[in-house]
Amino acid sequence: MLQYKTAPVIETDRLIIRIVSISDAKDFFEFCKDPKVCTYLTFNPYKSVFYTKHIINNMINAYIQGTDANFSIIYKKENKVIGSISLHFFENENVGDVGYLLNSSYWNKGIMSEALDAFIKMAFSYYNFDALTASYISENLASERLLKKFNFSVIEYVKDGITKNNRKYDLVKCYRT
Repeated sequence: MLQYKTAPVIETDRLIIRIVSISDAKDFFEFCKDPKVCTYLTFNPYKSVFYTKHIINNMINAYIQGTDANFSIIYKKENKVIGSISLHFFENENVGDVGYLLNSSYWNKGIMSEALDAFIKMAFSYYNFDALTASYISENLASERLLKKFNFSVIEYVKDGITKNNRKYDLVKCYRT
C-alpha cells in the first residue's frame, strides 16, 4: 500500500507537480467548471468550490488507500494550480493508467508536454511501473497528438466506449512501455 506522505514532488523549468491538496480547491474549481476543459472528460463542469473540495478529499483518500495518485500541476510563475495529472494503480499489476487535464488558459503553450514528460519519467522510476496506459475520446485530437509524442501506441479502439450526457463517444486506449 502506498503512503500519502511519500508522494514525490516533481519540478521542471516552469512547473511543480505535487500530490493534490485541499488548499488547491479554488484553482481546481476554476478549470473544472470550464465546459471547454470538461468536453472530453468523464465528468461535467463542477458547480461549486464545496463540491470541488469533496472531489479532492476523495482523491486524497484514494491515494491513502493506494488506488490512485492525483497530482496538482502548479505554474511557478503565478504559484497557481493550472491542471492535474494522475495515476491509477491496477491491483496486482505493474501498470499505471495516466490521466490529465489543464486550465484552458494554458493550452497550446507546451505545458502539458512538459508535465507529462516529467510525470512519465517519475512513474517509471519512482513507482517502478513496467508500462503505462492512457485513454482518450477519439475526438480529442490534442490528447492523441500528446500521447503519440510520448510513444504511446493505440492498443484498442472502443466504438461507443463512453457515454456522457446521453451521447456516445469512441474511446481510444493506448499503451507504453
